[in-house]
Order: sequence, then C-alpha cells, then structure tokens
Amino acid sequence: MRKENRYEYLFPDEIEEIRQQTPLCYMPFGSMAWHNTHTPLGADSLIAHELGLRLARKTGELFCRFFHGRFMAVMIPKGLAG
Repeated sequence: MRKENRYEYLFPDEIEEIRQQTPLCYMPFGSMAWHNTHTPLGADSLIAHELGLRLARKTGELFCRFFHGRFMAVMIPKGLAG
C-alpha cells in the first residue's frame, strides 16, 4: 500500500500510477452548518474529511480535499428536472 494518496501532495506520474490501479477518488463533502455551541461551523466537513482520508488510506485510492457545500451550485439540465 502506498504511503501518500492525498491528491495535492502527489505529482502527475504518481496520480497516474494510482489511477491505473483504481479508478476511484474520494472527495468528501460536508455542509457548513451550525449545530449548537459545542461544535464549529465546519464540523460536518471535518468529519467527512477524516473519514474519507482514513478510508482512502485503507484502500489505497486517491483522496481529494473536502469542499464546503455552502458555496456550491448545481446545474440540472432541463430534461432531468422534474
């Protein structure tokens, strides 16, 4: 099993080597939501990041950093909207 699989630390040839072995890349997604005074706003993202990183390390697949859902827009093609 490889030691480093975090996308931002790899060189292109290392990414290609991993992709030839497995097509998967874990990209965790967590919301920016305030649950109460006991957790920070990014708690969901931080948990998703850590779980995704652990899983990717265990399986040897690529891992991309998380991104916060509050700033994401999704475009749905006309034919797919209900």
